[in-house]
Amino acid sequence: AAEPMSADVTAKVSPWAAQPVLSAQARFRALNLAVLWPDAPQTLLNGSAQVVPQGSGWQGQLDLANRLAGPWDKGRVPVDSAQARLQFSAGRWTIQTLDATGAGGRVKAQGQLADAATLGALSGWQGQAQLFGINPALIHSQLSPARLDGSVQATAAKQALVFDARLQPAGQQPARSPLQGLRLQTASARGQWAAGWLQLQDLNIQTDDARLQGQLDLQPASNTARG
Repeated sequence: AAEPMSADVTAKVSPWAAQPVLSAQARFRALNLAVLWPDAPQTLLNGSAQVVPQGSGWQGQLDLANRLAGPWDKGRVPVDSAQARLQFSAGRWTIQTLDATGAGGRVKAQGQLADAATLGALSGWQGQAQLFGINPALIHSQLSPARLDGSVQATAAKQALVFDARLQPAGQQPARSPLQGLRLQTASARGQWAAGWLQLQDLNIQTDDARLQGQLDLQPASNTARG
């Protein structure tokens, strides 16, 4: 590659101690996850990570920049940069703080991950996030452009992503945004993403002079909807 992947990793290990990892740190450049794991998205990551003992667990820090950000459905990750503090204790990772930029805006989040034996793409984690100026079209290319503030709570279990989201417009909207002229005040939805379907079980939309309530199921891959 024009810019080959590289990493500098150091660690101090005491193999027979109750806490075997005394310290570990890494610096990486041009890291493409898709080369290491075939199902992973394409990335170009520069950054560093550090782990230090904390009792019987670990405290970690992560600082990275992604120069190949893009929508999920294009095989990319919609994250430009991220800084995080994590803790591992009793078989569970806790994301104490996560501050990321991407999709035209910023996300601040916290959450928990189950141990590696049960962790999967749609299982074993839960979290909550605050959104600032996020553009859905930069997350999934089939979504409409907009600028949104709001909050999301999500739990992944039994191969479904269950969520509760509350959104509102964030200032001037981009060109071709369906929110232009709509005078939207707030939108909220409870539902889940499973087997390619976005199921909005409780949808509420409030404009200056109207309100919409209902249920809606969407399948982006086939442009199918029912509700």
